[in-house]
Amino acid sequence: MARQISECSKQYVVNSCSPQANRAPALETLCSEWEVCMARNPSEIGRLKVGAETLAEVINKLIEPLSLKTMVFACVVFFGSLYISTHSIINRSPAPNPTIIQIPPQVKSVGNI
Repeated sequence: MARQISECSKQYVVNSCSPQANRAPALETLCSEWEVCMARNPSEIGRLKVGAETLAEVINKLIEPLSLKTMVFACVVFFGSLYISTHSIINRSPAPNPTIIQIPPQVKSVGNI
């Protein structure tokens, strides 16, 4: 991580990104990316890595004692319930259509009869 930050700093200086007013328009995006890269905090990444390792260890300790038979059964139950619930929603009978009442057209009278 520290090496990546130093590489970003080096590119920032080599490409003369320092005074924003003097930046070449083609380098604007790259200079902004290098600024963000330089502003990263390596200690935050370290804490995130430790948290991810701890979570992986906890999950591993939960799954490790389960037998293959138990895991297969759990998967069958999960996917079976997912399949049943999905098909029950899809195959649900639609609501009945409202009845349309047709009014017969009125006959216009021609003259007085």
